[in-house]
Amino acid sequence: MRQHCVIEQVVDGKITNRQAAEVLGLTERQVIRLKERMKAEGVTGRPPGETGFPRALQQ
Repeated sequence: MRQHCVIEQVVDGKITNRQAAEVLGLTERQVIRLKERMKAEGVTGRPPGETGFPRALQQ
């Protein structure tokens, strides 16, 4: 949920990609990708990294 709030602030122009990266412990490029995904797909309600597949099948 924290990630969603921070990325939402980036999309709204309240903070920069660099500031969001520092807060989330990510790179600026990762923040840009998350921002683009949020704009395209909106909020999915699924925690980051959760694909819906059992862990054994993800490898």
